[in-house]
Amino acid sequence: LLKALTVLFESSYQLVAWFLQEHPLSSLSELNSVDAHIEAVRAVSRAGYWSSEDAPLLPEFVAALVQTMLDAVEGHLDFSKPPSCAGRRVVDLTEAEEIASSCMASVLHLMLIDPRPPMVQQSLARSLGGKGRKVDGPADTAAENTDDLPPLEDVTADDMNASPVSSEEAVNTMMKIMQVFPSSDRLQMNCQHILTSLLGE
Repeated sequence: LLKALTVLFESSYQLVAWFLQEHPLSSLSELNSVDAHIEAVRAVSRAGYWSSEDAPLLPEFVAALVQTMLDAVEGHLDFSKPPSCAGRRVVDLTEAEEIASSCMASVLHLMLIDPRPPMVQQSLARSLGGKGRKVDGPADTAAENTDDLPPLEDVTADDMNASPVSSEEAVNTMMKIMQVFPSSDRLQMNCQHILTSLLGE
């Protein structure tokens, strides 16, 4: 069944986007598996190219990957809220690491094959920055480490209701993800590459 899902997801990345948006991790019940979501995210990293015709899909696609990653680590981050519905699926730390690592690997791959750079980078910064604004409570070590970061170059809002995103907001969220999985070499490496890209180093 998983092999069939893999073939389906690899045949249509619009299907991957639809699946992640219409069936988010937050909608799973206790009896549902996360295997389909893992296969959907992994399929993205195997894309040989991304056509310019499909480029308009990238912002929503990147946002779906970021949301999937954050849903996976819900309950493990200090700004996460406990599940609001009884019977909701709780992703354990091992599953969360697999999903988060796969999401970051797919985002990095999309950066490499981006047909209209830096579209993926900008979309990623907006998605991560938007989540960073929702952090409540006193600033932690990650926030303190990003106090002096400059605004992220070329990242501005596309619509009238959005606001500019600074590197502090996006980097703060990335560092919190890294703090959840300090022993995951794969995730740490992927996050470091993304941080370097966000900061323009």
